[in-house]
Amino acid sequence: MDGIFHLGYYTLDNATRTDDEDQYAEAADLFREAISLDPEYEEAYYYMGFLFENGLGVDRDMKTAFRFYRKAGDLDHAKSWTKLGTFYAKGNIIVNKNIEIMRLWCPKKFKKFYHCL
Repeated sequence: MDGIFHLGYYTLDNATRTDDEDQYAEAADLFREAISLDPEYEEAYYYMGFLFENGLGVDRDMKTAFRFYRKAGDLDHAKSWTKLGTFYAKGNIIVNKNIEIMRLWCPKKFKKFYHCL
């Protein structure tokens, strides 16, 4: 599963450098496969959230992005905590602005590194 994830990460990195939509889609497929092999692979959930949030290789879908970030956050993925904190800090059609919930997802020790609020 690590090999599949790393191939997905490499493919995403290459897609970012070349802006190749097909490679973004391939990266999404590889991250999905990594998740199917290990349903606790938090990094793969995070990158799926990233792809859906930005509409890279998949249709842009903030609800799906939020769900992937939430799953990664539940698995203790720190960058996902920041993404979730930002969702709650800003409020949007996915979640209402809620600073108390934002603070739960974006603890103080991570704020200086990931700029939640």
